[in-house]
Amino acid sequence: MNIRVTALCFICLSFSISLNGQEEGNHTGHTATDPGTDKLSAHLDKWMNAINTDNTTAIEEAYLNNAVKIIAHNNIINGAPGIAEYYSSNHPKISRVHSLFKIEANSQKGIHYEIVSYRTEDMEEYTQLLIRRGEGEEARREFEYTGKAGVGSVRVDTAVISARRNEWVKLCNAHKAENLVQNVYSENTMYYNHKPLVIGKSDLAREYAYMNNENYTLDLHPLKVEVVNAGLVFEIGQCSGSYNGKYMLVWKKDSDGTWNVYIDSNI
Repeated sequence: MNIRVTALCFICLSFSISLNGQEEGNHTGHTATDPGTDKLSAHLDKWMNAINTDNTTAIEEAYLNNAVKIIAHNNIINGAPGIAEYYSSNHPKISRVHSLFKIEANSQKGIHYEIVSYRTEDMEEYTQLLIRRGEGEEARREFEYTGKAGVGSVRVDTAVISARRNEWVKLCNAHKAENLVQNVYSENTMYYNHKPLVIGKSDLAREYAYMNNENYTLDLHPLKVEVVNAGLVFEIGQCSGSYNGKYMLVWKKDSDGTWNVYIDSNI
């Protein structure tokens, strides 16, 4: 009897230790992007505090001098001073902010892609797509686009986004950049690649003329697809083929219900 009891106690103790270990492992993974525990996300706290204290100097310091903030294709803010003025004049205080996904895009230049979620004091939820340089408190934003999060996001079928992505790859590898842009991009699409922002299909088709080379090949491998609302999806992924860097896409549902690329960026 004593042997049986001892064995039973050992099994129970082993199960308890195993369960606790699993919980600790899950907890560690869950808090990896919590700005309160992750020093790499300290830039989010710094950005939030600058806005909440209406400190335009501190807001400016959160951005590179030549940073770009896209509000819409016809409403683009260039430069840290203009972005600081925007937040000082138009933005309510932020009650919380955290990172949903982040990945290094260029180690030599310290460039990272990131998707961030934040809530304002009036209980509105927003999702941001960022390009930033550096880590921790030293990180500075280079590019920013924000979408208002909505409950309709749960009804978005991401299989449709996958189908459109596959169409993008197919047309790209057909070596006809004009067809690619005309069929998969929004009318007022924007392309950001550390140059003056490219706006519109005609200019983008010219920018992508190198894809017409018959030796050019490319595939897209999504790493994170974040549904923002019923008409907006953010995507960060990895390219393979003739270009092996990371990419960012903003998919937007056009008035006819078709999902097209609204913003495109790669480094």
